[in-house]
Amino acid sequence: MKKLLPILLVCSPLFTGYTSAAEDPEEEVHKEGIDYFAFNVMLMDFRSIGEDQTAKLWASEVVAGTYLTDYVTVETRGGWGWQEDEIKPNFNVGLKYWFSWYMGLHYPLTEFLEVYGKYGFSFVKGQADKQEGKKYEDIPEDFLSSTFSVSWALGGDFKLTESWYLSAEVGRLHSDTTTDIKTLHSGLGIKYQF
Repeated sequence: MKKLLPILLVCSPLFTGYTSAAEDPEEEVHKEGIDYFAFNVMLMDFRSIGEDQTAKLWASEVVAGTYLTDYVTVETRGGWGWQEDEIKPNFNVGLKYWFSWYMGLHYPLTEFLEVYGKYGFSFVKGQADKQEGKKYEDIPEDFLSSTFSVSWALGGDFKLTESWYLSAEVGRLHSDTTTDIKTLHSGLGIKYQF
Protein backbone atom coordinates (compact mmCIF):
# COMPACT_ATOMS: atom_id res chain seq x y z
CA MET A 1 0.00 0.00 0.00
CA LYS A 2 2.91 2.37 0.77
CA LYS A 3 4.23 1.89 -2.77
CA LEU A 4 0.81 2.60 -4.26
CA LEU A 5 0.30 5.88 -2.36
CA PRO A 6 2.96 7.92 -4.26
CA ILE A 7 1.58 6.69 -7.58
CA LEU A 8 -1.95 7.77 -6.59
CA LEU A 9 -0.70 11.17 -5.45
CA VAL A 10 1.11 11.72 -8.75
CA CYS A 11 -1.89 10.61 -10.83
CA SER A 12 -4.59 12.43 -8.86
CA PRO A 13 -4.17 15.73 -10.79
CA LEU A 14 -4.75 13.77 -14.01
CA PHE A 15 -8.05 12.37 -12.70
CA THR A 16 -9.11 15.78 -11.36
CA GLY A 17 -8.32 17.38 -14.72
CA TYR A 18 -10.29 14.70 -16.56
CA THR A 19 -13.33 15.18 -14.32
CA SER A 20 -13.34 18.96 -14.65
CA ALA A 21 -12.96 18.72 -18.46
CA ALA A 22 -15.94 16.36 -18.65
CA GLU A 23 -18.03 18.85 -16.64
CA ASP A 24 -16.93 21.82 -18.74
CA PRO A 25 -20.13 23.65 -19.78
CA GLU A 26 -18.70 24.26 -23.26
CA GLU A 27 -18.74 20.49 -23.81
CA GLU A 28 -22.48 20.22 -23.03
CA VAL A 29 -25.15 20.03 -25.73
CA HIS A 30 -26.61 23.42 -26.70
CA LYS A 31 -29.30 22.88 -29.34
CA GLU A 32 -32.35 24.65 -27.91
CA GLY A 33 -33.70 27.18 -30.43
CA ILE A 34 -31.67 25.82 -33.36
CA ASP A 35 -33.68 25.38 -36.58
CA TYR A 36 -32.94 22.98 -39.42
CA PHE A 37 -33.85 22.04 -42.99
CA ALA A 38 -33.27 18.65 -44.60
CA PHE A 39 -33.68 16.96 -47.95
CA ASN A 40 -34.13 13.16 -47.96
CA VAL A 41 -34.16 10.54 -50.71
CA MET A 42 -36.04 7.40 -49.66
CA LEU A 43 -37.01 3.95 -50.82
CA MET A 44 -40.71 3.49 -50.05
CA ASP A 45 -41.81 -0.09 -49.39
CA PHE A 46 -45.51 -0.98 -49.56
CA ARG A 47 -46.32 -4.16 -47.60
CA SER A 48 -49.47 -6.35 -47.49
CA ILE A 49 -51.05 -5.21 -50.76
CA GLY A 50 -53.84 -7.69 -51.34
CA GLU A 51 -52.81 -11.14 -50.19
CA ASP A 52 -49.06 -11.08 -50.73
CA GLN A 53 -48.07 -8.28 -53.12
CA THR A 54 -45.47 -5.65 -52.32
CA ALA A 55 -44.23 -2.58 -54.17
CA LYS A 56 -41.12 -0.43 -53.96
CA LEU A 57 -40.53 3.05 -55.33
CA TRP A 58 -38.26 6.07 -54.85
CA ALA A 59 -39.42 9.29 -53.24
CA SER A 60 -38.09 12.57 -51.81
CA GLU A 61 -39.08 14.79 -48.93
CA VAL A 62 -38.27 18.22 -47.52
CA VAL A 63 -38.07 18.68 -43.73
CA ALA A 64 -38.27 21.86 -41.60
CA GLY A 65 -37.84 21.63 -37.85
CA THR A 66 -36.59 23.16 -34.62
CA TYR A 67 -35.12 22.06 -31.29
CA LEU A 68 -37.63 22.87 -28.51
CA THR A 69 -35.01 21.86 -25.94
CA ASP A 70 -31.48 20.46 -26.24
CA TYR A 71 -32.98 17.00 -26.82
CA VAL A 72 -36.57 17.47 -28.14
CA THR A 73 -37.44 18.40 -31.74
CA VAL A 74 -40.62 19.16 -33.64
CA GLU A 75 -40.80 19.17 -37.44
CA THR A 76 -43.01 19.13 -40.52
CA ARG A 77 -42.33 17.16 -43.70
CA GLY A 78 -43.64 17.18 -47.23
CA GLY A 79 -42.79 14.53 -49.80
CA TRP A 80 -43.61 13.12 -53.22
CA GLY A 81 -43.05 9.88 -55.15
CA TRP A 82 -40.90 9.70 -58.28
CA GLN A 83 -42.51 6.77 -60.07
CA GLU A 84 -44.97 3.89 -59.85
CA ASP A 85 -44.30 0.19 -59.34
CA GLU A 86 -46.15 -2.65 -61.10
CA ILE A 87 -47.52 -5.18 -58.63
CA LYS A 88 -49.53 -7.15 -61.22
CA PRO A 89 -49.78 -6.89 -64.99
CA ASN A 90 -51.57 -3.64 -65.87
CA PHE A 91 -51.76 -2.57 -62.23
CA ASN A 92 -49.36 0.11 -60.95
CA VAL A 93 -49.26 1.80 -57.54
CA GLY A 94 -47.47 4.90 -56.32
CA LEU A 95 -47.42 7.88 -53.96
CA LYS A 96 -48.58 11.28 -55.15
CA TYR A 97 -47.60 13.25 -52.02
CA TRP A 98 -47.65 13.30 -48.21
CA PHE A 99 -47.46 15.77 -45.33
CA SER A 100 -46.22 14.78 -41.88
CA TRP A 101 -45.73 16.23 -38.40
CA TYR A 102 -43.27 14.65 -35.96
CA MET A 103 -42.05 15.20 -32.41
CA GLY A 104 -38.94 13.36 -31.28
CA LEU A 105 -35.97 12.87 -29.00
CA HIS A 106 -32.39 13.44 -30.18
CA TYR A 107 -29.44 12.18 -28.18
CA PRO A 108 -25.72 12.74 -28.93
CA LEU A 109 -23.82 9.44 -28.67
CA THR A 110 -20.50 11.01 -29.65
CA GLU A 111 -19.23 14.38 -30.84
CA PHE A 112 -20.06 13.36 -34.42
CA LEU A 113 -23.14 11.11 -34.06
CA GLU A 114 -26.67 11.87 -32.84
CA VAL A 115 -29.42 9.22 -32.75
CA TYR A 116 -33.13 9.97 -32.72
CA GLY A 117 -36.61 8.54 -32.51
CA LYS A 118 -39.69 10.40 -33.77
CA TYR A 119 -43.42 9.86 -33.54
CA GLY A 120 -46.09 11.73 -35.46
CA PHE A 121 -48.93 11.79 -37.94
CA SER A 122 -49.08 11.77 -41.73
CA PHE A 123 -51.58 12.56 -44.46
CA VAL A 124 -50.74 10.37 -47.48
CA LYS A 125 -52.22 10.40 -50.98
CA GLY A 126 -51.56 7.20 -52.91
CA GLN A 127 -52.48 6.29 -56.46
CA ALA A 128 -53.40 3.10 -58.29
CA ASP A 129 -53.57 2.78 -62.08
CA LYS A 130 -55.60 -0.24 -63.21
CA GLN A 131 -56.48 -1.31 -66.74
CA GLU A 132 -60.10 -0.47 -67.58
CA GLY A 133 -62.49 -3.39 -67.09
CA LYS A 134 -59.90 -5.48 -65.22
CA LYS A 135 -60.85 -6.58 -61.68
CA TYR A 136 -58.39 -7.34 -58.91
CA GLU A 137 -60.55 -8.81 -56.15
CA ASP A 138 -57.75 -9.20 -53.61
CA ILE A 139 -56.64 -5.55 -54.03
CA PRO A 140 -59.01 -2.74 -53.01
CA GLU A 141 -60.25 -0.18 -55.53
CA ASP A 142 -59.07 2.65 -53.27
CA PHE A 143 -55.36 1.82 -52.89
CA LEU A 144 -54.87 3.76 -49.63
CA SER A 145 -58.40 4.20 -48.36
CA SER A 146 -57.43 5.80 -45.04
CA THR A 147 -55.19 8.77 -45.78
CA PHE A 148 -54.40 9.82 -42.18
CA SER A 149 -52.10 7.62 -40.09
CA VAL A 150 -49.66 7.42 -37.18
CA SER A 151 -45.99 7.55 -38.30
CA TRP A 152 -42.63 6.86 -36.68
CA ALA A 153 -38.95 7.14 -37.61
CA LEU A 154 -35.59 6.04 -36.17
CA GLY A 155 -32.28 7.38 -37.41
CA GLY A 156 -28.95 9.04 -36.92
CA ASP A 157 -27.27 12.33 -37.89
CA PHE A 158 -23.55 12.18 -38.75
CA LYS A 159 -21.79 15.54 -38.33
CA LEU A 160 -19.90 16.70 -41.44
CA THR A 161 -19.22 20.33 -40.41
CA GLU A 162 -20.59 22.67 -37.72
CA SER A 163 -23.85 23.13 -39.66
CA TRP A 164 -24.10 20.18 -42.08
CA TYR A 165 -25.13 16.60 -41.24
CA LEU A 166 -25.65 13.35 -43.17
CA SER A 167 -28.82 11.59 -42.01
CA ALA A 168 -29.85 7.93 -42.25
CA GLU A 169 -33.39 6.91 -41.33
CA VAL A 170 -35.91 4.05 -41.31
CA GLY A 171 -39.56 4.18 -40.33
CA ARG A 172 -43.21 3.74 -41.14
CA LEU A 173 -44.91 6.58 -43.00
CA HIS A 174 -48.42 5.12 -43.16
CA SER A 175 -50.55 2.19 -42.04
CA ASP A 176 -53.90 1.88 -43.78
CA THR A 177 -56.48 0.82 -41.19
CA THR A 178 -58.96 -0.34 -43.85
CA THR A 179 -56.72 -2.33 -46.22
CA ASP A 180 -53.82 -3.07 -43.79
CA ILE A 181 -51.29 -1.78 -46.38
CA LYS A 182 -48.19 -0.50 -44.59
CA THR A 183 -45.85 2.06 -46.16
CA LEU A 184 -42.32 1.69 -44.76
CA HIS A 185 -39.33 3.84 -45.71
CA SER A 186 -35.55 3.90 -45.51
CA GLY A 187 -33.27 6.58 -46.83
CA LEU A 188 -30.45 9.08 -46.67
CA GLY A 189 -30.52 12.85 -46.47
CA ILE A 190 -28.56 16.02 -45.95
CA LYS A 191 -29.44 18.33 -43.03
CA TYR A 192 -28.51 21.97 -42.41
CA GLN A 193 -28.76 23.48 -38.91
CA PHE A 194 -28.81 27.24 -38.27
